[in-house]
Amino acid sequence: MDTALVGGDFARGSNGRVKQIGGTQELLQRAAIRLNVPPGGFVYDASLGNKLYTLKADDPGFTVKALALAQEALRPLSAVTAEGVRCPEPAVLAVQVSCRGKSAEIEVKLT
Repeated sequence: MDTALVGGDFARGSNGRVKQIGGTQELLQRAAIRLNVPPGGFVYDASLGNKLYTLKADDPGFTVKALALAQEALRPLSAVTAEGVRCPEPAVLAVQVSCRGKSAEIEVKLT
């Protein structure tokens, strides 16, 4: 079980209390955190983070590099796999992931 996050803050249920999540929802949230934190960006776990922020949309081989970096970031989460990436707008990466038969898209800001 984990605390649900929305916009970087704790999500609250209809009763006003912090909302708890588990299972696939929790794994997808953990994947989103791993994809959005630069290396060393989380003081409580210096090993958490990825190198996606080093990419520029106009880099040669952008999508191949972005997918490889996303897969590397998600490697510790064996149930979550990065399947593809796209760049819907400059400085934004959309990572398609699968987790326990469910597909999701996680947005990553590259700046």
